[in-house]
Amino acid sequence: MLVTALLRGGIGWRGTMGSMACVIAGITFTTVETGLEPAAGIWGYVFLTSGRGLPAVVAGVAVSAYWAMIFVGRALLGLVAARLGAARVLAWAVASVPAGALLVLSLAMCGVYWLTLRTGE
Repeated sequence: MLVTALLRGGIGWRGTMGSMACVIAGITFTTVETGLEPAAGIWGYVFLTSGRGLPAVVAGVAVSAYWAMIFVGRALLGLVAARLGAARVLAWAVASVPAGALLVLSLAMCGVYWLTLRTGE
């Protein structure tokens, strides 16, 4: 019934194909995102236990911390976006991606350097 109303141009929609394409794109994105996010958590637990040999409790705590940080980040960014505006927060987030990538890369390089010193290779 809702889809029929949308196709007829009802419920505030202009009835153009552009608006319907946006609705379909939004539904597709939401479906994919809600499938990938839990898969990352499950994969993380399996990877830590099977791939890295961590005890189940340690892997469970690590994955729980992952989920907790996602929740905290979303809650805080929601408050910040309500105060500063979503466009400003999104622009800041996109602009900070290279800095985050460099931070991860530098931490990885420090880890490789530390392992090289420790093993003597």
